Amino acid sequence: MIIKINILPADRIPKEERTEYLIAGYAFFALLVVIALSHYAVISHSYNKLHARMEIAEGQLKSFQTIVNKVDILQSTKIALETKSILINSLLTGGVLYPRFMESLAKRTPQGIEIQSLNTVSRGDGGIDAVLLAVALDNYSIADFISTLMSDPDFSLIELGAISSTGGSLSPGATFRLTFSYNRKKT
Repeated sequence: MIIKINILPADRIPKEERTEYLIAGYAFFALLVVIALSHYAVISHSYNKLHARMEIAEGQLKSFQTIVNKVDILQSTKIALETKSILINSLLTGGVLYPRFMESLAKRTPQGIEIQSLNTVSRGDGGIDAVLLAVALDNYSIADFISTLMSDPDFSLIELGAISSTGGSLSPGATFRLTFSYNRKKT
């Protein structure tokens, strides 16, 4: 058996226990502070790394934005040039097409035909659809006009509408409607 002998007086024993609890409390508090500081250091380091990466990404974004702006300017310039090209091509084809059409129609119109109205629609393929209202001295002039148009390869889809007589016995004549297409053949 072991006998325990206390050399300290009885009033000192509780104080020592209290100081041990106090030291244990301080040690636990110091441990919590160390853990909190190390956690804060880890979070702060991660934040600084992310902030540095974000600054690098923002710098790259600014450089890419200048490139995107240049591309947008080039695309708008491209669209403007394409529009001008389409306009020039349509003027070259359509602008020359109508005078050639009118010249060709005038050459093929016989002397006994008077054109009252001519409506045209330009097609996308470079051709013209036309509706012609005219007055003829007689039916032979109409037949001559249709046969002349049919013999020309530039004219196609020729359709004669209703013929009605105008005037009387003193000034005979006939009003007629003619629809046709004009496609200038390349020579």
